[in-house]
Amino acid sequence: MRANGRLGPLRNGLKGRLALTARVSLEDVAAEDLEQALEQALGFSALPASVSSLSGSLELVLLEETSRLQGVFDLQVAEGQKLAPLGDWKLNGSARLSHLRCRVAEGADPIRIGSLQTSFQPHRIETTLEGVAVGQEEFHLSAELRNFQAPRLTFSLGGDGVDYAALRSHLTSPAEHFQSGEQHQYPVALRSLTGSGDLSLVELERGKLHLGPIHSEVTLEGGMIRFGPIEMVLHDGRATGSLVLKTARSPLSVDLQAELDNVDLNQLLSAHTSYQDKVYGRLSGALRVQAHASEKGFVRSSRGQAQVEVTEGRLTGISLNRELALLSEAIGLRIEREDTPIEQMSASVRIAEGWVTTRDLIVQTPDFLLTGTGGFSFEEVIQLDAMAALLPEAVLQTPKQGVLGLLTGALPVDEQSRVLLPFKVRGTFSEPRYQFDAARLARLKLKGGLLRDLFKRPPG
Repeated sequence: MRANGRLGPLRNGLKGRLALTARVSLEDVAAEDLEQALEQALGFSALPASVSSLSGSLELVLLEETSRLQGVFDLQVAEGQKLAPLGDWKLNGSARLSHLRCRVAEGADPIRIGSLQTSFQPHRIETTLEGVAVGQEEFHLSAELRNFQAPRLTFSLGGDGVDYAALRSHLTSPAEHFQSGEQHQYPVALRSLTGSGDLSLVELERGKLHLGPIHSEVTLEGGMIRFGPIEMVLHDGRATGSLVLKTARSPLSVDLQAELDNVDLNQLLSAHTSYQDKVYGRLSGALRVQAHASEKGFVRSSRGQAQVEVTEGRLTGISLNRELALLSEAIGLRIEREDTPIEQMSASVRIAEGWVTTRDLIVQTPDFLLTGTGGFSFEEVIQLDAMAALLPEAVLQTPKQGVLGLLTGALPVDEQSRVLLPFKVRGTFSEPRYQFDAARLARLKLKGGLLRDLFKRPPG
């Protein structure tokens, strides 16, 4: 690390007023040293973990009635990384907030911000703050960050003057910046921030996640950041709802409510899970999910419920017809289908403790109606107990053996002459195991009535 600078008085040639200037150049300042300096000055460090060092220059000019601070910095990120989290996202749009207030020190007046404007582009973020008041003085700030793989930060801070008493109260009387004894802490400035505005994004991308356009109102109050109502295009469908980020306590938590309409199910699953290009269809429904920051990520910590419906669906590379036919040699079922077309699917879903479960799964295909209970984990483990009601026209008939001859000794039928086949699915998404549920079949036969309904004679 190398640093050099200059401090000295300077006469303004126009008005002859005394000014103080300071210039500092930094070269290869290690991230650890910078974090330590920020901790001492502010009580916390907001330096992204991917930054390894910093180089640049800083100039400060203090006059009687105006002041200016500007700088240019090049951030060195670890090899093969981008400036996280910005480098993981591609944003195109803008955000606007107004009438912001935040308190960074106990006993000090809040810092007031008249307006904050931010514009996002795939490789650049620009931010402008107007009417920033510390004490009795106001100033403005503009900043630009370019190229997230080799980031360059430029900024300019200026105003009519500095209220040194107010500034000193924020720097020398720090508030309790962190919740004691907890991890994933957030500075008190974020927890005390208030304001309102709106967010408008043309598009938002991260990996296979593709959203936009997005529009939402934004409200900040009491350690909560509320987005809503949100309207967006989501994977060729639409989504509306609200999102709340709770920063008042650690760890950061999220509350999401959404209504989905005609969303591309394969795009949605491919963007958020490793189960890709397997399940197709148009998804509609409603969900409410709560989650919090953890080592396992937001998805695996989520809890909530949902009501979903899928139409025009298809399971590719999976022939449930073939799997069901192999479970029992007593029936002949059409097995020429390589995929499984889904005419309609619905379920009430519960999300908790790393599992997605249901007690009322219904899947309608051209050949059978499937009902089931169970679910899958975020580790892709499957536990499903199901019943397939095979349509009579889907069961093969031969000259020697009619449908009833195949059925009476093996499987029960219902009042609609559908063959009932109980089974279980275990294993994982990549290697599912289908098992005939003999115990459930025995319970069905003990209950009786199913075959009697088929063969009973009309009264009289």
